[in-house]
Amino acid sequence: MIAGSQTAGQFERAAVTVLPLLLGAGVFAVAFVHVHDVAKWAGQPDWAAWLIACTGELMAIAAGAAILESRRVGAGRGWPVFVLVCAVVFSGACNFAAAGGGLAGEKPGVWVSVMAVWPVVAFGLVAGLKATRPVTATRNAEQPGETAERSAQPPDRAEHRPAPDERERDPAISSLLPDAMRIARRIAPNGTPPSGRALAQALRADGHPLAASRVRPLADAVAAEWASAGPTLIPVPSRPEVSP
Repeated sequence: MIAGSQTAGQFERAAVTVLPLLLGAGVFAVAFVHVHDVAKWAGQPDWAAWLIACTGELMAIAAGAAILESRRVGAGRGWPVFVLVCAVVFSGACNFAAAGGGLAGEKPGVWVSVMAVWPVVAFGLVAGLKATRPVTATRNAEQPGETAERSAQPPDRAEHRPAPDERERDPAISSLLPDAMRIARRIAPNGTPPSGRALAQALRADGHPLAASRVRPLADAVAAEWASAGPTLIPVPSRPEVSP
């Protein structure tokens, strides 16, 4: 029972895939011949008539691919749909004109101008597909090569971004930093850097003048050094026991 269901499912998927392709190929073949006949009837040379016959089918294929790409990246599909409609209308009009074999007994009339200008119009419509291609799709198409190039580079060639403690500091902060680290380890033995206010009070109590504008930069510098080197716990001497 399960094997039968799997076989039926495979047949349905194959039918859904193959039958539209066969139908499209047949429709394209018929439309191709009719567009050629109309173009030749309108006074175009035989080689030009064959080229004009290719434009409608190629436009439809290009527009269909652009619609699928736009749907995949979530972009608008207005222009690709417009190009597809133009291709279908042109091919349908040629098929309608060629219906019944009446081309030999009628004058081409407006078809002379249509076939003369249509190649330029077709080129402009297809060029618009390229110009309106979603930016996201273009970037995604370029990313695989860029990613491979970046991954091929050794780690030591990676872009270096200076850490906060490597940036240029105020000379006063740099000269005060060793004492600030010593006092920070003393007043915060639990492994957490002290706050700027507590650090400033301890420094001033230790005899180091510190302007209010330098409290925050000094606290940031202490935190950066603290994170990179880690605090060194300083043993606090125990008080001597006093006998009663």
